[in-house]
Parts: sequence; C-alpha cells; structure tokens
Amino acid sequence: MIEDETPTEQALGTLFESIPDAIMIHDAETGEILAVNDQWWALFDASPATSHECSIADISVGTQPYTKSSYVDYVQQAADRDLQVFEWQADTHHWVEITMRQVTIEGKRQVCAVARDITERKQQEQELRSYEILFENTTDCIVEIRPTADGPRIQHVNSAFEEVFGYTEAEIKGAHLDDLIVPDERMDEATEINRRSAEGTKVTREVVRETKDGRREFLLRSANYQEEFFYVLYTDITERKQHERQLRETKRDLEQSNEKLERFAYIAAHDLQEPMRMVEAYVDLLEQELGDDLDDELREYMEFAVGGAERMQAMLDGLLQFCRVETAGDSFEPVDTCELLAEIQSDLHLRLSDDQVTIGVLPTVTADRDQLALVFQHLLTNALEHGSEDLHIEITATERDTVTEFAVADDGPGIPEYRQDDIFDLFDTDSEGTGIGLAVCQQIVHRHGGEIWVDSTEDEGTTFHFTIPDEPG
Repeated sequence: MIEDETPTEQALGTLFESIPDAIMIHDAETGEILAVNDQWWALFDASPATSHECSIADISVGTQPYTKSSYVDYVQQAADRDLQVFEWQADTHHWVEITMRQVTIEGKRQVCAVARDITERKQQEQELRSYEILFENTTDCIVEIRPTADGPRIQHVNSAFEEVFGYTEAEIKGAHLDDLIVPDERMDEATEINRRSAEGTKVTREVVRETKDGRREFLLRSANYQEEFFYVLYTDITERKQHERQLRETKRDLEQSNEKLERFAYIAAHDLQEPMRMVEAYVDLLEQELGDDLDDELREYMEFAVGGAERMQAMLDGLLQFCRVETAGDSFEPVDTCELLAEIQSDLHLRLSDDQVTIGVLPTVTADRDQLALVFQHLLTNALEHGSEDLHIEITATERDTVTEFAVADDGPGIPEYRQDDIFDLFDTDSEGTGIGLAVCQQIVHRHGGEIWVDSTEDEGTTFHFTIPDEPG
C-alpha cells in the first residue's frame, strides 16, 4: 500500500491489512490521505488500483457539516494529540464512526483514522425519530402494548390517546388495556381481537370503547404482535357515525314523506278526474238544453268553464305522469332513438310537419322506452307552444365516455335568463302550459341517472340537453 517501504513500514503494512476495521492514514499537516487498507475499500464498495486514487472529497458527502474542510479540521486536531471521535456521512448511502489519533511512523507525524460502518444504526435512528414524530403528532390514539400471561399491558401512549381517553401515561402505564377501556359486554370481542393479533393477523374493526367522558366509537387497527410489543391504533369516528345515523334517519324520513306525498298526489289526481269530467259533461248538457236561448254572454261563460275544466284535466294528467315516473316505470332495455323519434313525429304530425324537424344520427341507448318517448314529446311540445309558425327544431346526439347527450334545439323566442333556473319546477307558475311537462322530463332523466339542463338566449332560441348513461339507474 505504501511505496518504497522500509522493513518497519512493511511490518506495519502487514498489520495495517490484517486489522478488520477500515483504516486511513493522513498527513498530519494537510490531511491528505496517504494510505487506506482493503477493508476501507470494502466498506465503500470500491476497488481502486492504488491509494492515490482516493481523496478526502471521496469520503465527504459535501454538504455541511460533512465537507472536506471540516474533515481536515478533525485531522489537525488529532495531530495536536487531541483524540477525535465523530460520526461522518461519507456519501448519501454510508455513515461511519471515525476515531482519529496521532501516530508517528519512521519519525513522521501522521494521523490514523479508524472507521466503523454505522449506516444501519443511523437508518434505525432515523426510522425511530420518524416513528416518534408520527407517534406524538398523529391525531390517532396509539397504544404500545406488551403482551403478558394475563393480558395486554400498556407500555406507552401518545398525546392523542391522553386527550381522547382522558388518561395520562403516568396513570395507566402497566395497566391492563381491556380492563381500562373495554365495556363489559364487549370483552369477548376484545379477547378475539387480542387472539387474532397474537396469531400475527392485522385486525381492523369498528369498536366502542370507554373514555373518562363516556363511550365513544373508534376504528381499531392492530399491528402484528412482535416478540416484545405490538400497537393498537384508535381513530375516533364518533362524530362520523353520529352523522351517518342522522343521515340515515333523515333519508328514511324523506323517503317516507316523499312516498306519502306521491301517494297523495296520485290519489288526488286520479280521484279528481271524474269530477272534472262531470263538469265538462254537464256544461255540454246545459248547452244542449238551452240551445237557441243561450245569449253570447252565457255562451262565453260556458266556454270559460269548459276551458278551465280542460286545463285542470291536463294538469291532472301531467301530475299522474309525474307520480308514475318512479312507481310505474318499465325496465331499461335497448331503445332505437331514431325509430322512437319517427313514432313521435307521426303522433304530432297535425302540429309538427316533417320539414320543421331535422334529426341527426341518433344511437341506440338503454332506457325505459315509454319514458324516453315522454321526454322527447314534452320537449317538442314545449318548443311548439312557444315557437312561431315557421319554427324549426333540430335533434342531435353526442356519445361521450359513459353517457349519450341528446340536444333538442329550436329557433323560438328563447327563455329569459332569470327564468332558466325555475323552468323544471313542478307547476311552474310562469309557464304557458300546465307547468308540469319539464318537471316530468327532469324526473325521468334523473331516474335514468342522467342530467338535464337548458341553454338559451332571449330572442335567439333554446336548446335542451339531457344525458342517458350507458348503464342507467
């Protein structure tokens, strides 16, 4: 290792290479590395041809305080007969503990540095620091447990446990965990959790535990048993579980309320149809009985009565449609929308001519056929009710990732912006029709799992969009 060696140096060289520790010889004045043994190269997974290929820069990570100048300072302090023992980061992967002392070889003052690999220890220390930071700063309650013959004993708890359960570590260290926080009626559950953890199974379960302030609900997670200890984590889910119960109760109440309202609306709409038919029938009979005796004023009054009855009948029909969307819908099946639109056009041929409608290429979708037809009928009727004689309607479809988006566009008068948020409301008071058709459309589209909305500019036409998912429901 050392060139032009004397017999003494040769003897030292033999000793130098036989020592199991990594050794470096430094010039006492400059800190320059004069020699290193094979163990040093093995420590750093290197194999240079000669020691001269090594420099202090090679054993310094280069960031403060592990720089070349800092290392030379250690060498010079050791050269002044001041023993130096320090930890050193040689590179991003290696930590060593170095012991330096002055030696004299053939009358020359040098410094011998002995390095021991402490990389594993440093990694363990870093992991321990990370664990301690996590242990003390997590919002989860953590208990370190030592298993004993008579059950799990508390070894250590974090600050979150102290805050939630109300016990300080000093109060409960060494106590039996189950006796302290497990309700009597849940002891069998706790015993089962301990048994499974002891077998090396990670347990996750929602549990109820006692705190100083009363019972709370937790998500329990246990880490595997180790030879000396294991961990139990408790995440407080009390408020979440309370909210879930409240939501379930609110949902149940709403469903019952909606069911009652739908039943009432259905019965009311169904039972009111007969009186309305009677009104129309008796007005007709009255008109026939009076015959030529009817003056213009009486005839006008009777027309008002018949018109009101007809409007009421239309509203009742619409209300029944609305109520039946959820209760009387058919199953979803493939529907050829081109074929469906052709049938609707035929039904509306007295009000809507073929040259007033342009239909693009429409796909087959999965839907309730009758309800999808009702959506198109209401949207077309809505355009006819508000448009002029030269109205033109265009129907298109766009297939997106998981839905098909339909658009029904007209060049009618448009909808004022202030009205656009209300047009889907049931019995829309500003509607010229029954105020139910668009509400029925929305109900049907939502039943399919889609959305419906409107784009409109006053005096520039209106486009209704709605989506039908590929997998509705």
